[in-house]
Parts: sequence; C-alpha cells; structure tokens
Amino acid sequence: MADRFIEQSKEIANNFIQNIVFIDDKAYKNDMTNNAFSALDVSNVFAQSGKICAVYAPKSISDVNSYNTIPVGGINLS
Repeated sequence: MADRFIEQSKEIANNFIQNIVFIDDKAYKNDMTNNAFSALDVSNVFAQSGKICAVYAPKSISDVNSYNTIPVGGINLS
C-alpha cells in the first residue's frame, strides 16, 4: 500500500511540475571542482522527462532576489 502511494505521489508531482529554473552561481564554470556542474547535462536530464529547464548563474544577491517575484501556481513568493 505504501509503495502504491509513493508511486502515485511521484506521478502527480511529475504531472504538476512542467518547468524548472535551476539557480547556481557556479552553473557555467569550466572548472568541474567546487560543486560546478554541466548545465547541458542538467537540462538534458529534465528534457528526457519532457520538462523545460533553465539554468541561471546569478552574479550577485540582487540577481537571486529578483526571482522572489515569480508567481508559482498563482502565489507570489515575495
């Protein structure tokens, strides 16, 4: 019963989430150390599930704060 609930929950979440904004200050660094990653690989993983993924590398705290005003499901996060 618990396994069925978990699988149904995953399916519901997968159907709900359509777009992803991935924010990481090291998103486009060529150095693969210090938690850097491949933005292309991340985008491709989401694309395989039919999701659109935008990878954003902010330069300052004010860049990150601008994302607080994006409405999510009709709810403003600010």
